[in-house]
Amino acid sequence: MTTTAPQLAVVIVTYGARDWVERAIGAVRRHTSVPYQLIVVDNASTDGTTEWLSEHLDPDELVALGGNSGFAAANDLALNTVRAPVVCFLNSDALVPRGWAEPLLGVLDDPAVVAAVPLYLNLDGSVQEAGCNVDADGVITPIGLGDDPSNAEYRWPRRVQHASAACLVVRTADVRAVGGFDCGYGLAYYEDVDLLVTLQQSLRHVVLMPTVHVVHGRSASTADRTVADARVAANRPRFVRRHAAALAHRHHAYDLARERHRYYAARDAAAPERRLVVVETLPAPPSGPPRFDGPLTVFAVCGTADRSRVAAWRALGAEVLELDDDRGLRAVLSSRRFHFSTVEGPAQLLDRHAALLD
Repeated sequence: MTTTAPQLAVVIVTYGARDWVERAIGAVRRHTSVPYQLIVVDNASTDGTTEWLSEHLDPDELVALGGNSGFAAANDLALNTVRAPVVCFLNSDALVPRGWAEPLLGVLDDPAVVAAVPLYLNLDGSVQEAGCNVDADGVITPIGLGDDPSNAEYRWPRRVQHASAACLVVRTADVRAVGGFDCGYGLAYYEDVDLLVTLQQSLRHVVLMPTVHVVHGRSASTADRTVADARVAANRPRFVRRHAAALAHRHHAYDLARERHRYYAARDAAAPERRLVVVETLPAPPSGPPRFDGPLTVFAVCGTADRSRVAAWRALGAEVLELDDDRGLRAVLSSRRFHFSTVEGPAQLLDRHAALLD
């Protein structure tokens, strides 16, 4: 916490799960190096959380409610007191790492971006979510569940359809302009999906910054998973009714682990134009910051790639696939059939792989 003008407001809604609350607030305090404002809204916890917060937070950091108002209403209440231009809605069971804020704030330098999110990890260190697919019937499918976060595809930022609001970074003015979270979803579930669909109606994008790893405990304040599942089932029809037009052309994401073409279609669904560039030598990247309003570019490098260029292209939001031989290209194309809008590259290289590319 700092007395200087904050660059970021961190809003945490609590309802029980005191151990997680202590850890989450401790991680924010230890690992946030930009000037920030902390706002905690407690929904009348009954396990000692309220008392702990009263003892360890300044009065202007804590809003203690007399009952459980739910996730949406509590966040909207906190939004009224945000003084920073950017706000992070952080779950009480989410642990931010050192230096987490700067990369996410940097993504918002691009006016085409409306929200930034990290890579969420499970407690065992595996990927919990690298963005999500939202089906036409409102079913939410996490991308990358169970993966190793060191995999190459988690080294470059990209547009995503949706991401959970466990660590959601947005401009304060944008959230206020749409009225904040919709309280009509009750205590919890689908208000974050609703908010991001609404924000993206301005033709701006949600961007995953996968080099920021946030450990997420998932539903720590909901002891009974059946209660959570019931709320999800009850709220999904409302979400679908409200956003039927936006969901009309969404595809289903069945069995992503075994059907890789569905996995890549779901992963890249937010980028309707996808360029495959087949090269033997990776070209020099352009200068300047990344922009996320253009097509997704995937380089298939059929040879040895310059490491600095690989890193530079990935920082700009391009995927770089390093392939040792023709079998590598065949594997890529078979797993991404019908995926690319265009295929580019030197004529002799495209001719050599014409059968595969066709």
